[in-house]
Amino acid sequence: MKRKKMSFTSVGGSSILTIFAVLCFIVFALLSLSTAKADRTLADKTITATQNYYRADTEAEEILGKLRSGEIPEGVMKSGYNEYSYSCKIDDKQEIQVKVEIQNDKYRIKQWKKTYVGEWKADDSIEVFEGTEINE
Repeated sequence: MKRKKMSFTSVGGSSILTIFAVLCFIVFALLSLSTAKADRTLADKTITATQNYYRADTEAEEILGKLRSGEIPEGVMKSGYNEYSYSCKIDDKQEIQVKVEIQNDKYRIKQWKKTYVGEWKADDSIEVFEGTEINE
C-alpha cells in the first residue's frame, strides 16, 4: 500500500485561518466587555444624577408647600411684598433655584430652574495658528 502524503500548505492554511478567526472572536469579545462596562458606568452616573435631582426637586416642593401655608422656612429670602426665593442643592455644582410670588391663597412660580453654580475654568490649552509666516 502506498501512503499519500499531505502537503504542508494544505494543513497550514486552514490552521492559520482558524487561528485568525479565534483571535477575531477574542478581540470582539473584549470590545463587547469594554462597551458593557462603559454602559454600566454611564447608567450608574445617570441613576445618581436623577436621584439627586428629584431629591432636590422634592425639597423645593416641600418648601413651596410651607410657603403656601404661611410658614417661611429657613433659607428662604423674601424680596418685595410677596415674592420669595430659595435654592435647593442638587450636587456640589448644580442647584434648583426657585422664585415664587404668593398672594393670599394663590401663587405664581416665576422661576424654577436647574442652575450651574460650580467654578468656571477657562480652557486655554489649545494653541491656535496666529498667521505668522514660516521661513524656509
